[in-house]
Amino acid sequence: MIIDIEWGGFGDRGDAEYIRTQYDRIVDERSDHPGSYCFDKLVAGKCMGEVVRLVLEKLCTLKVSYLYTNWRAIACVLNRIGQPKMIVAIDGSTYKCHPFFEHWISEKVKELLDPGLKVPFTFALSPPET
Repeated sequence: MIIDIEWGGFGDRGDAEYIRTQYDRIVDERSDHPGSYCFDKLVAGKCMGEVVRLVLEKLCTLKVSYLYTNWRAIACVLNRIGQPKMIVAIDGSTYKCHPFFEHWISEKVKELLDPGLKVPFTFALSPPET
């Protein structure tokens, strides 16, 4: 005996509406088959990537991103200090491990720095716990 459990159409009659988000609805509306294969669109890797993209786009539009808030604060402090020779030491796994984070934050800070201030960034090693 072979049983084919096809879940892709689950939710097509609205029975999965309670778990769909605004982003799931956008993905569904923009798909080749709006209103069909609802459950499949909730779990398929192809659709999850688009959901993540939509969420990140929304966060950037709302100016909620970590990078957006921090680079402005760093630039403000550096401009206020106004010393020609300063170094910014940053710690944390995002700064240390993300392949582009250091570049992104230093470029954004440069955009807001007063002319004449050149501030390098470095990773701050945490002191050993005693």
